[in-house]
Amino acid sequence: MPTASPTPIPSPAPTSTPKPEQTLPLAPDFELMDATSGNLIRLSDYRGKVVLLDFFATWCGACKLTINNDLVQLYEQYGDQVIFLSIDVKEPDITPKDLQTFAEEHEMGWPVLMGSASTVDRSYNIWILPTICIIDEDGAIRYFHLGTPGIEILKSEIDSLSY
Repeated sequence: MPTASPTPIPSPAPTSTPKPEQTLPLAPDFELMDATSGNLIRLSDYRGKVVLLDFFATWCGACKLTINNDLVQLYEQYGDQVIFLSIDVKEPDITPKDLQTFAEEHEMGWPVLMGSASTVDRSYNIWILPTICIIDEDGAIRYFHLGTPGIEILKSEIDSLSY
């Protein structure tokens, strides 16, 4: 008795058009002075690289803990792959010398930017310190943390973006 060959089942026609990929917000550009070198730093100069922004103030206890417990270690591990920028905000009377001293005391080997006299905190809607923002190679904000996320979360996020 001959066996019947299976008849292929046609694929159903799509009932809706596929949704476009979600567009991530681009990080607002800024140009700020690095208190440790005196150089002007422009975020857009780092397009093509992963960037970690740390918004902090020298009077902020949680900011100091994040720098000491998380960012210094992350910088040692990822500093050759990721651009680290700390941006001082909410301190209108801070001087470059104050920030140089703070950076030395906390072993910050990356640029520490003078952001208090700018609008960078408003551009990023900074209202809690610290705030950590991780920007992908295309300049899109991929991760945004109000407060201290912890080193393991930051490592995981950096790893997801670093190739």
